[in-house]
Amino acid sequence: MGGTGGSIESKFYRIREKMKLIKFLLFTISLAACKEPAGNLSPQNNSYQDEMRLLVQNLSKNAKSINSNFLIIPQNGLELLKSKKKISTDYLQSIDGIAAESLFYGYDAVDQENSQVEVNYFQRYITLDQIQTKPVFAIDYCATNNSINSSILKNTAKNNKLYITNNKSLSELPNANVPLLGENKTDIIKIEDAKNFMVMTSLNSYSKEIILENIAKTNFDVVVVNGFYKNEFLTEKEIKSLKIKKNGGKRLVLGQIDIAVADTKKYYWQTNWSLKLPNFVNKQLGVDGNFRTNYWQSEWQNILSGNENSVVNNFIKLGLDGVYLTGIEAFVWYE
Repeated sequence: MGGTGGSIESKFYRIREKMKLIKFLLFTISLAACKEPAGNLSPQNNSYQDEMRLLVQNLSKNAKSINSNFLIIPQNGLELLKSKKKISTDYLQSIDGIAAESLFYGYDAVDQENSQVEVNYFQRYITLDQIQTKPVFAIDYCATNNSINSSILKNTAKNNKLYITNNKSLSELPNANVPLLGENKTDIIKIEDAKNFMVMTSLNSYSKEIILENIAKTNFDVVVVNGFYKNEFLTEKEIKSLKIKKNGGKRLVLGQIDIAVADTKKYYWQTNWSLKLPNFVNKQLGVDGNFRTNYWQSEWQNILSGNENSVVNNFIKLGLDGVYLTGIEAFVWYE
């Protein structure tokens, strides 16, 4: 995530993120197995942040033209809420909520309380006058009772929907011993009615049966799971099984997808692309077959949404209530 403006908070944040970014770039470049394609590596008329806004807005427009109630929740990239120091009205209207990691705990390390500078940085974007009626979904990384209880108090004061976990990769099953903020038996029909949520962006550490069984035993109001299990879509029946809380109340189920990374193992990857990478691919990420994308290019955006076999269209057909977008902050790689 990259800061904007000239405040102490934003400069502090940008320097820290750039240092992390440089280390990660050096690591991934050393692992790259192929050269970068000669495709368009920069947007023609807009900033990288503007292009990410447009991607989310286009994805939302396409999805809601099919199902007007389909939810769009981006994680992180809070800077997109403002453009030229003004609220990005079109972007705000295209989303149904805002998710953010480490609002109070875990920015540097699990169970570590954020500094006031870090807290202020996040809060400048998600104050009520900025986000208006959009709900905030906060993920705090806590391990001890003191931190957990403090996170609950801080997020309750801000009226945030809260998920507490000690797993920063968001790949673990939820801990049943962590108190659930606002646990209730209410049928959650509208996203605004949710009091809490959970996120599991990788399902590959467990069998599908264990995942479905464990989530079914929880009372989270909103469940976010990766839309794929071992590169295959979850089934309509499996998604339906997640929509009832243990206490009998209905809940919403969202499918997660990284909108800035292409995976060579997913259904949309064409065989001939292994010989010649498509222009929307930019830098290889590690050695697991994932590629960072030039997310502003139409070829990649059509894979995400806008055609019959796109990822989001498949999510809608499978009965998911919405999409949870990660990779939003990818613009920092190019700035």
